[in-house]
Amino acid sequence: MRLLNPAFTVFIFGVYLLGQGFALLFFPNVLLSIFQIPIPLDYWIKIVGIALIILGFYYIGTAKFNLILFFQLTVIGRSLQFVLFLILYFIQPIPVMLLGFSFFEFLSGIWTYIALKKNK
Repeated sequence: MRLLNPAFTVFIFGVYLLGQGFALLFFPNVLLSIFQIPIPLDYWIKIVGIALIILGFYYIGTAKFNLILFFQLTVIGRSLQFVLFLILYFIQPIPVMLLGFSFFEFLSGIWTYIALKKNK
């Protein structure tokens, strides 16, 4: 089943990152306002967009070459990101929608984890 192919899960996440990155680079106000996230007055959000585009490129590239170690590391990274966002939320409150994005990334990491276990 393709949905439980680890490379497919990472490819889809890479496409998600590219979409997010291009949206933040070219239409940050639209994306942020949709999710009720305060719109920054400086350029940092476009830098985040560029970083997401580059990360998306990495994810798609590693999916193409089926780099299992990278897939395993992304499961850890996406899980750690969610935990760190939770900690940040309680230390210095961030918009709850950022937790939503982070939780989606955590769930996508679980998807990759399940696919890795299924294809061992």
